[in-house]
Amino acid sequence: MMREAPQLAGLPDDVRSSVSVTTSATGEYKVTLHGVITEESEAKLVAAMPTEEREAVRQTLAARREQILEKPPEPVIATPFRVPQLCVWVDGEFELVNDEHFLTPNSWSLLDYPAELSEAEFTIEERSDSYLIDIQGRRLVERHLGSQSALAFDDVPTNVTDLQLSRDLEKELRRPGIRPEMLLEFIRRTVRWLVASRKMSVTTLMRAQFGLEKALYAKIEAYRQKALDAGYQLRLFAETAQVETSYKYEFVFPEDYPATTFYKGGFKFPKHLYGEEFVGEFDTTPEFECAKALEMCPQVQRWVRNVPGLFSLPLAKGNFYPDFVAELVGGRMLVVEYKGEHLIEHEQQKKNIGERWEEKSGGKALFWWAVRRDEHGRDVHHQLTDKLSDPKSP
Repeated sequence: MMREAPQLAGLPDDVRSSVSVTTSATGEYKVTLHGVITEESEAKLVAAMPTEEREAVRQTLAARREQILEKPPEPVIATPFRVPQLCVWVDGEFELVNDEHFLTPNSWSLLDYPAELSEAEFTIEERSDSYLIDIQGRRLVERHLGSQSALAFDDVPTNVTDLQLSRDLEKELRRPGIRPEMLLEFIRRTVRWLVASRKMSVTTLMRAQFGLEKALYAKIEAYRQKALDAGYQLRLFAETAQVETSYKYEFVFPEDYPATTFYKGGFKFPKHLYGEEFVGEFDTTPEFECAKALEMCPQVQRWVRNVPGLFSLPLAKGNFYPDFVAELVGGRMLVVEYKGEHLIEHEQQKKNIGERWEEKSGGKALFWWAVRRDEHGRDVHHQLTDKLSDPKSP
């Protein structure tokens, strides 16, 4: 922080564009450098600083340049780090779980759902010179009919039929997992419902075809996700579900770790799979405490910070990438998801699938949902100790 403002006006444009200045509540100035500049430009930047701040700024820039030019550490994995994955039996075949197991063209029918669009989902307001189209509370289009329009309102024929409109929409809304004839019939039913129940003419709907397509896409996607959720629960959590956590489809952590930042802190993490430099930065102090708990636990041999693209568990929509994965003494694997606060509703599916992964592992794996403080007041260190010493754990 500086008490006197830097004089940046005379700097070259390329240097000036790399610098931003903010002012604190106490009136002090903070200078932030973005990206990399040459040593010559650094000298010009130092000269623009208040006299008493120049030496400190020079040293800061030199240290920053040294860090940027420093060769990043090389990750080393002595032995492969393998994690069993969740698998399912399908028609006598053992397969790695993926979303194709939750929804197939034969497992659900779009025609089982109401072919309707409420006013909240799709609205057209006709004015004397314009159409306003609103989709789920967001105004999508405002076009003057008397001017040149991207939707060509004036060129729409007045004798178009609901089937013609439905066919045009079906071509734009096709997607894997929905049979074309089923999609066409759902669109046709929706168009007829809008005409009969919402008193919209086919001509008006044709003029607003782009907006109608967007509303139908959102509606179909909502129904598809609802069917996915049901298929997910049936395939993985029903009493008849044939699920197993198996090393047959194990995940092996790669030799190259996708690090974006390198750890420079004082606490040492020699057990980290790729070396302590690859622990990276921590968003919160409790998350740092969670990593320390793994490092300090005598039952943990190796551990790693998991990142998107590495080990995952399936969700009804997308994948869940837990925060940490650890190898325990004796060969069991521990997967950890850290949450700063207690379980919130939209995270329940992650907790459920983690516990399912543990339950179906036959004693090979544990899942720990870590929080800053649990309902018993235990911090992450005591939570981990109790988790690993729980006789009910495999």
